[in-house]
Amino acid sequence: MRHILIVEDDEHTLAMLQIMMQHSGYSTQKAINAAQALHILEHDSLPDLILLDLMLPGVGGIALCKLIRSQSATRETPILILTAKTDPMSMRDGLQAGANAYLTKPLLQNDLIEKVRSLLGK
Repeated sequence: MRHILIVEDDEHTLAMLQIMMQHSGYSTQKAINAAQALHILEHDSLPDLILLDLMLPGVGGIALCKLIRSQSATRETPILILTAKTDPMSMRDGLQAGANAYLTKPLLQNDLIEKVRSLLGK
């Protein structure tokens, strides 16, 4: 079973994403900020994909994306940014930081699942 790390600070959105991923056959792990995400990446088994919110408390999603990409263990892990930021600069910044794809909220479940499957090579 493929494993997905969800990094999202909004409890409602986090719960929704977990349900969507689990109903699509993925196991999930959650982090509500960059510190938790980095702890998971350093101490647990590595995820097959990371869903990453841009607007996190403290260290934001762009900085976290760069940190994930700077580590040899996670350099190739697909990162899908999920954010309410729809401006072109945020998209550019996310992709330049190393994200593989970018979806804006509110999310359509079919779009999200299709993008996840694409990033995982299915």
